[in-house]
Amino acid sequence: MRPLNGRYEMRWITEMFSSLAGVWQAVALTAAAIACYIVLRVVWSVLIVRVSRRAAGTLGARLAEACTRPVRLLFWVTAVALAAPLAAGMFPERWDGYYGMLKGIIFILVTAAVLNMAIAALSAVQKWLAEHEGAGQEGHRTAAVITGRFLKFIFIFIAALVVLDHFNVEVTALMGAAGIASLALAFAAQETLANVIAGIAILGDRPFRVGDRLELADGRIGDVTDIGLRSTKILSFDATLLIIPNSEIIKSPVINHSYPDRRVKVRHNLGVAYGSDVKKVKSVLLEIVSTNPAVLKEPEPAVYFAAFGESSLDMLVVFWVDDYKDRIKTLDAVNMAVQERFAEQGIEIPFPQRDVWMRSKKESAA
Repeated sequence: MRPLNGRYEMRWITEMFSSLAGVWQAVALTAAAIACYIVLRVVWSVLIVRVSRRAAGTLGARLAEACTRPVRLLFWVTAVALAAPLAAGMFPERWDGYYGMLKGIIFILVTAAVLNMAIAALSAVQKWLAEHEGAGQEGHRTAAVITGRFLKFIFIFIAALVVLDHFNVEVTALMGAAGIASLALAFAAQETLANVIAGIAILGDRPFRVGDRLELADGRIGDVTDIGLRSTKILSFDATLLIIPNSEIIKSPVINHSYPDRRVKVRHNLGVAYGSDVKKVKSVLLEIVSTNPAVLKEPEPAVYFAAFGESSLDMLVVFWVDDYKDRIKTLDAVNMAVQERFAEQGIEIPFPQRDVWMRSKKESAA
């Protein structure tokens, strides 16, 4: 058997120890990255999460809870980013062709982690606002959702520009092309955009809210069931859903019977026969509306002798009802009581009468 050369033996041993040293260096780098991740995670858990949990339900607690997973991803990427330069310095001959690519990947991961954290924080703010807004703040919640979607788009757009700029991609031309495309899209969908802008104006100005009773310019009345970006939905009294574009509803006069409160003023016209005792009629009518439990005591109800009609003395009965939804029911109760009390008091409710005279042939000849 051919004996081994001493120089060859030394070179083999050197290469073996060099390989072992490389392995140990890799292990050390991995351990350093893991240690860096653990330290960052402990700092986050102790200083942020635990402190925020003491104030459970607050916005800070929600933000800490929502950002925990994105922050963990960011910590991992940070650990790798810290270990990469060390690895490049330890193994320069192996990292020359890969370090630049690894830096690009790390930059993309860091950008994605920051973007994820921003979107998670935005979602946490939206949920917190939704939980802390009352039932009458539906418009605010809808506006928050719309604003959140818009901000998410802005975040993603900015992140994409940052990544492209990092890789020396010319973004000016892309933004110019995007601007031209936006103009073409706006021209093609100008009616839809007008409705969307009107919807944002409605949600911001809040001339009406979900649940309000509206009277439109054409006389239709109904309750608002939904305020969207493109249209507003109104449920009429005959259970018909009216879908009205926001650009139309914002340009026409609208009566909101629910604002500033739900009270409604009722003006009711009644006629009595000529020859009736007007003072007695006013007293009976005032007693009827004053004793009705649905009629408000303040402002006080009132009865007025309004006009001399063609066949009646016209009375105007004015009273307030606490809820506009009870208007018809209250008016029905008042009319029933008027019919009963007028019959008891001998007060006549007139109706138009016409006297027709027929002339005979003899009278015509004469």
